[in-house]
Amino acid sequence: MGSSRQARWVVGVASSLVAFGLLLWLGQAAPFGWLPDGEPERWAVVVAFATLGATAVLAAMGWWAAQAPAASPASGREVRLSAKASGSGRVTQTAGNHYRTPSTGQPTTGGAAPPLPEHVRMKATATEDGRIDQAGGDRT
Repeated sequence: MGSSRQARWVVGVASSLVAFGLLLWLGQAAPFGWLPDGEPERWAVVVAFATLGATAVLAAMGWWAAQAPAASPASGREVRLSAKASGSGRVTQTAGNHYRTPSTGQPTTGGAAPPLPEHVRMKATATEDGRIDQAGGDRT
């Protein structure tokens, strides 16, 4: 399949089709008193019921499928960051290169910067006086 996300979508669509079939069968097989007596009217109500149920299943499965991480890029450079700031908290997120030497915190001089990530996903929430600063690439 190649990707977890693709596999989840296949499962989601298949689940929706199965739900449609089961609800269609149930609507025809079970003697519900509230269904119309005429055959065409009964089919119309049952198909609408099955469509509504299958749509609900597809919506739930679609949400689930969308939560899967995307396929990793060939370079393997994928970054996911999440942060919350509250009170007077402050968050700085950089998904690329900060151009600072880790041991000293000083800006680097010369040399090539490492490659930027191909996929960046950032999520942040600030409340009260919290501050968030995000950069999806270089912060020079």
